[in-house]
Amino acid sequence: MIMSHALFANLVGWAGVSLGFAMTYFQYHRARNIGIDGISLPTWAVFACMGIFWIAYGVARHSIVMIAGSALVFPWQLGIIRYLSPWKNRAVIFRCAGAIAVSSGLTTLAFGWSVGVLGTGVAMVFNRLPQILELIRDDDVDGVSTSAWMVGVLCSSLWVAFYVSEGLVAAIIVNVLALTGTAIIAGLAAWRQHGSIVRYRLASVFSTESV
Repeated sequence: MIMSHALFANLVGWAGVSLGFAMTYFQYHRARNIGIDGISLPTWAVFACMGIFWIAYGVARHSIVMIAGSALVFPWQLGIIRYLSPWKNRAVIFRCAGAIAVSSGLTTLAFGWSVGVLGTGVAMVFNRLPQILELIRDDDVDGVSTSAWMVGVLCSSLWVAFYVSEGLVAAIIVNVLALTGTAIIAGLAAWRQHGSIVRYRLASVFSTESV
């Protein structure tokens, strides 16, 4: 029996929804129980603001899958932001909200959904840069959940497949960019955390020998 196109799109889409929820919840759990070191406020603020755009886009496309992809993770994104002391960094929140309003909202109003989606893609690229910079410059990156970002790589891959099946070119481009950025974050986090483990073990060996 050959799987129908609509069924394939729905299966891939709901798998993306599930993994996106898992990634966000894992990062929330890490922020709450382990710490916020290595977790970037601008990155998650833009995630939350972009979620509002994607919900609106899903409504315009009459797609429950697209709506659920952002609506289900939105409360957990706000939870992560809460642990990052947004009240002390209100300017960051306002800048992120303003950037999404311009890149997504105004471009959509002026040129339509396809251009608005591409504008969101630009924001999606830049919103991963703060997290990448945190991973490069911070000594302690234990707060970053490598497993969550690796799940994010798979999640982005599923969304690419979903939008390919839907034939939405702008959304395909945007999610390929998101996939690339997420893969960079996952790779950097794994590399930095592995290096920290190696340095800790070496320090333990040398401290034992010196006793």
